[in-house]
Amino acid sequence: MARHPAPYGGLIAFTGGLIGLQGSLQFGTNQFSGTELSDKAESLRQASEAKRRFLSAVSHELRTPLNAISSLSRLLLDRMDGDLTPEQAKQIHFVLRSADGLSEMVTELLDLAKIEAGKTELKPASLPVGEIFSALRGMFRPLSLNDRVKLIFADGLSNCLIRTD
Repeated sequence: MARHPAPYGGLIAFTGGLIGLQGSLQFGTNQFSGTELSDKAESLRQASEAKRRFLSAVSHELRTPLNAISSLSRLLLDRMDGDLTPEQAKQIHFVLRSADGLSEMVTELLDLAKIEAGKTELKPASLPVGEIFSALRGMFRPLSLNDRVKLIFADGLSNCLIRTD
């Protein structure tokens, strides 16, 4: 039986291989039989599949209203129902950017699920920090009108780039 230090203290003891494990696995004071490990592995597989189905369903349920919000915002900005004041146009642009941003987050959640399943590859790109700051200023503008709330951005970072996917 091979014994190896466990990452959280104690010892992990292996008897046999992971495939067709015979005997038991010991983690600290807990000992698991091969059957128990197979049952746990099946439970994890089922939980992972349930999470994938959940993310798929939630993404559909979120995308439908977000697409409607984006479409209606574009119609308003096209002045289909009459003129807008500059403040109204500014707020509708904010709503449109927010809906598009949330839609992108839903896409990213699905991408994470695909990454976990090994069905996608990362595509890193550079993003200017100034664009992030600009979006945050727009999102938090209504809060910043309150005298008790101050939104402060570090100077000198607007020209920096973040490399992310």
